[in-house]
Amino acid sequence: MKTRVRFAAIVAVLALLIGFLTERELTRGLSLDALLTLRHMIVGDRHLAGDSPVVVVNVDEGTFGSSGFKGYPMALWGPQFATVLDALDRADAKVIGADIVFAATAETIPELRGRDLTFREVLKRLGARGRIVLAETDVGNKIIEPHRSFGMMVGYQQNIRRPNVRVGIDGVVRQVPLWQPGGDGSEVPAFGLTIAERAGFDLARVPENMRFLAQNYGDATVAPVYAMQDVYQCAIGGSIESLRASFSGKVVLLGAELDIEDRKVTSGRAFLERGTPQTLPCSTAVQPEGSARTTVPGVFIHAQTINDLLRGEIARFWPIGFGMLAFATMATAGSVFSIFLRAQTASLLLAGALLVWLSGTVASASLDWFAPLLGGVTAAVAAFLIGLGLRTFVIDRERRRMALALSRYLDVHLAQKLMESDRPPELGGETREVTIWFSDIAGFSTVAETMDAKELVAQLNAHFTLIGQAIEAEGGIIDKYVGDAVVAIFGALVPLPNHAAAAMRAALKVQERLGAEAGKEGAFKIRIGLNTGSCVVGNVGSINRINYTAIGDSVNVAARLEAANKELGTAILASESTVRAAGPGFVCRDLGPIHVKGRAEVVVVHDVVGLA
Repeated sequence: MKTRVRFAAIVAVLALLIGFLTERELTRGLSLDALLTLRHMIVGDRHLAGDSPVVVVNVDEGTFGSSGFKGYPMALWGPQFATVLDALDRADAKVIGADIVFAATAETIPELRGRDLTFREVLKRLGARGRIVLAETDVGNKIIEPHRSFGMMVGYQQNIRRPNVRVGIDGVVRQVPLWQPGGDGSEVPAFGLTIAERAGFDLARVPENMRFLAQNYGDATVAPVYAMQDVYQCAIGGSIESLRASFSGKVVLLGAELDIEDRKVTSGRAFLERGTPQTLPCSTAVQPEGSARTTVPGVFIHAQTINDLLRGEIARFWPIGFGMLAFATMATAGSVFSIFLRAQTASLLLAGALLVWLSGTVASASLDWFAPLLGGVTAAVAAFLIGLGLRTFVIDRERRRMALALSRYLDVHLAQKLMESDRPPELGGETREVTIWFSDIAGFSTVAETMDAKELVAQLNAHFTLIGQAIEAEGGIIDKYVGDAVVAIFGALVPLPNHAAAAMRAALKVQERLGAEAGKEGAFKIRIGLNTGSCVVGNVGSINRINYTAIGDSVNVAARLEAANKELGTAILASESTVRAAGPGFVCRDLGPIHVKGRAEVVVVHDVVGLA
């Protein structure tokens, strides 16, 4: 047992490290993805789509072919953007964030000077009130900014932020930076955090030292979507009230859902759906085709960021100490199950432990605390597999080897009992009713004189093997070999419902086999004495050497009955107590009472002839 405990501890520590390294280096992002997906599968959407504090105005494929945009490159859409932004402002949008870098202006073309005048005026008005945030982007440490004319209108860095996201090594976006370098060397809120702050979010609610915000996707649709051409049509038609119903009090993000740019794979990819563009009463009611791709436009990543901040659903991860405790618990469970239990039972318990772990981590994710899901699973499974392999190739193999070696000197059941015990055997015994077998080879001295010693030993070994197989097949155990004699006990270590009958069957089987060999060279003839009675059965000997045996008058009677076979001309002699305990099913000849050597009382004996 101590060896198993030691191995279990080693396996648990090794599996804990495997789980920790797996989560740290391989599966932390995948654990977040899995928990978001499982949570959505179980809970469903956490919010109604219309309850989102963010709405998206999208430039999609249909925009380029719609009235007012068709025939113009996007760089010449200054008047259209001005119309849309002005309409959103008059519709009481809380904050407008443009996830489009306005890096070019029509003013650089002499023939088009003045085209962006209204656009610059709207930017100036919105910038002065802090109602707009423009985007600049960092591409390979090169900053792509809005054109200086637009940047000047909004007050430069006062209203310009970076919408860059963090892409994992597997190409999945799971986190968005919360901070970016400021002009004076300090840090300022990044794109999403700036917009959320202006919409009412308190920066003090950002956990200390949190540099990145994990995307906490909880709904299939991130935010309501409106096509830019629809908003434009409502704006030029003067239907501000229709726009106010959809945009009043909302954060509005202006973005692009194009099939060729700014599309990302996100942690919610398993359940996120492309939101159907909302129809405005004043629009053309023509639904754009949009994109069939499964990636997500970048504007929706920022919409999710702002949603999380304004809703207070900030994703957090378990502290490292708590995670290590979870790894240790799962690793210990897998190790204990595999090393101490049978494989089938251990597998069922491991499955149960994994189900509990899965349920607990999903419940934690519902509270926006994300656990190292896959690291815990890895720790448990690794411990189970390592422990099972160690048990198969080391512990169990060693036990089998030792049990086999012990069984050569002891009864196999006694050897197994000693192997399973944590303590050495102690002297002592218990009183129990058993059946004693005593057998001896007839005329062994004469046979031994005529045979070579090696040949005699080989013949004896074959003889003892035959007797041992018959005795053990009936549940008896070999007590000892005394010269050519065999002493066996039925009903000792292994409980037998009728040990007397088992002893008589074994005796008849041995005599039957020896009878088939009668007349062959070196064949033995034996006499068997059987007696049933109470004996003290247990460990007898000294503190340094012991023997599992039976002590009592019943043993002596069995020995005397074996010797009486010679005088009575019988092969199997059983006492009255044995025949009575065995019950019907045997053919016995009653020989009446006889006196046995060393005993004053007579013993009623029977010649066991065969099975009924």
